[in-house]
Amino acid sequence: GSFWWRDILKNLHTFKEMAIVHTNNGETCLFWQDKWQGQPFQIDYPELTSFAKDKRISVKITLELEDIANLLQIPVSQIAYEQLQTLTQRTINFHFN
Repeated sequence: GSFWWRDILKNLHTFKEMAIVHTNNGETCLFWQDKWQGQPFQIDYPELTSFAKDKRISVKITLELEDIANLLQIPVSQIAYEQLQTLTQRTINFHFN
């Protein structure tokens, strides 16, 4: 890539900290890393995120699953299990825009 893009990408993390994502259909919104329900889930649920098989999975793919636990490397720690319960409650009634 060009040196211009490298300079721009250095600021991506800072931009993502300020930006809020509108999910629309959820295909381009990252479940763990984007701010689509307050703080990114990787910040709210760090222990649970450490067990995620794919940290760049989309919101759409994740919420189409019957059980978010299918996205995790099993077994998980007790703290991660508790975070999973909280996360499930937070996302159970989510509807795309």
